[in-house]
Amino acid sequence: MMTSTKGLDPKGLTYLEGEGFPRGLIDAMVALKKDCAEQIFVIDNSEPMNQPDGHILSKTKSDGNKLCFEKATRWEELKMCVKSHIQIAGALKIPASFRLLNTATDGAHVDGQEFSIGQGKGGVYDVDTEVQTALEIMDKIKPHSRSPLTKSILQLLRDIESRKEELKKRGKHVSVVLCTDGVPSDSTREFLVDQLKKILGESLPVHMVVRLCTDEPSVVDFYNDLDKDLNIRLDVLDDFQGEALEICKINPWLTYSLPLHRAREMGFNSPCLDNLDEGPLSKTDQKELCDLLFGKDKMYLSPSPELDPEGFLDHVKTLQQDQTEQWDPIMEETKPWIDVDLVKNPKEKMAKMRRITQKKKGKWFAGVLGIKR
Repeated sequence: MMTSTKGLDPKGLTYLEGEGFPRGLIDAMVALKKDCAEQIFVIDNSEPMNQPDGHILSKTKSDGNKLCFEKATRWEELKMCVKSHIQIAGALKIPASFRLLNTATDGAHVDGQEFSIGQGKGGVYDVDTEVQTALEIMDKIKPHSRSPLTKSILQLLRDIESRKEELKKRGKHVSVVLCTDGVPSDSTREFLVDQLKKILGESLPVHMVVRLCTDEPSVVDFYNDLDKDLNIRLDVLDDFQGEALEICKINPWLTYSLPLHRAREMGFNSPCLDNLDEGPLSKTDQKELCDLLFGKDKMYLSPSPELDPEGFLDHVKTLQQDQTEQWDPIMEETKPWIDVDLVKNPKEKMAKMRRITQKKKGKWFAGVLGIKR
């Protein structure tokens, strides 16, 4: 039961491995191409994205091999995110389009507020050139104006609706990633929900992700409530560190590295990743997660986590000895994927939470992690 990277050229594999994607996850992402017809990123380039409460990853000045978070604007954070997905889509050769809420300015040449890669426009496929052009466009875009989210979302879904029968016949779906820091400025919530229900009521083959660029409670609540009101798969994600904190509260044994976050942002459909922030992972989900981290070929002969949990964890511990350690966005240091000792001794969870708070020396961390100081 060997997995493979068939359909991925050496250059694409080198890029993904260089970004820290484990081979098992790469194999699964390559398989995603069979089901995903296209990725569509809706990019909020409105004026509020200039707010300076974002964060970007940067190499430390004292040691260029170490990473840290730096304060940035919301737009700078989102730009780094989108540029990463441009390169991931190019590596996987998954068709992807990027739609701006507002017309691009400052020399960013975008045809109709949209640019794409891997679409073969004009019968020509030159993914490398398209990726480079897309990266340059993102560097030139400057946020301005308001957030016409309703108009953009409804137009996008109607475009997909017009392709519904063809998509279903091919057994494919479209992944839609809405990157925003706000709620629609061009309609009421009730109008948006009503229109979405009408369009999505026909079982539209679409997977939706909302990648939030803000922690404002009203915005977070708006999209979480949409998730409850609409009968579709809708994942609402915070930024990298925010998601890591949520996951750490319930699955503290996992190092939630950037590749896992990027996979979730792009709409990668995996029960174990979907459940990371929902509650403690089941034994089945733990096994699936290890398949993604270490590869199905490496996990094929592992003991069953249900029948022999000790043997399963010992197998994982052995595999990790040959793995590159991952950067932990909470402790801001490299660690193994899985803290095997913490899985074996879940009562140590609170001790880990306190170590995190002590290192960070922050009341905010204590509050988020649910620790009394």
